[in-house]
Amino acid sequence: MKLIYLVSLIWVFAFASCGKKSEEQPKPKTITEILSKTWRISRVTINGSVDNVGNYSNYRITLSQNGSYRIVLSNSPITIVAHLGDSGTWELTDNNTFILFDKGNPTRETKTPLISPSETSFSVRFNLDDKLRSEYVVGFVPA
Repeated sequence: MKLIYLVSLIWVFAFASCGKKSEEQPKPKTITEILSKTWRISRVTINGSVDNVGNYSNYRITLSQNGSYRIVLSNSPITIVAHLGDSGTWELTDNNTFILFDKGNPTRETKTPLISPSETSFSVRFNLDDKLRSEYVVGFVPA
């Protein structure tokens, strides 16, 4: 009887283990997948100094995996690529080191460096065509 019980247990364990798939590690997200969500501005620096004057709290940009974006400004003093209600296309270029907005549109195409993209933040850098050639670094966090 003990032998039958032992054989039965071995068979149950062998059968159960055959049905199990090895646990697969989740595939790491691409930069496009990481960036595809709604973001808000967390910090703006102008020529290396934090801008504490501008109210950027209402700026939102939604980057979608299908390559489209939509911006909501709600009285934000900065436009960064687009204006209130603007939408268009985006893609990563140069080995995921730049974001290219509105590719092929001669009046709107903009390419900006992408800095430290992660699930929790990223930044972009651009220069204004003002007398000082002001350099802006704009940090984003999930909205």
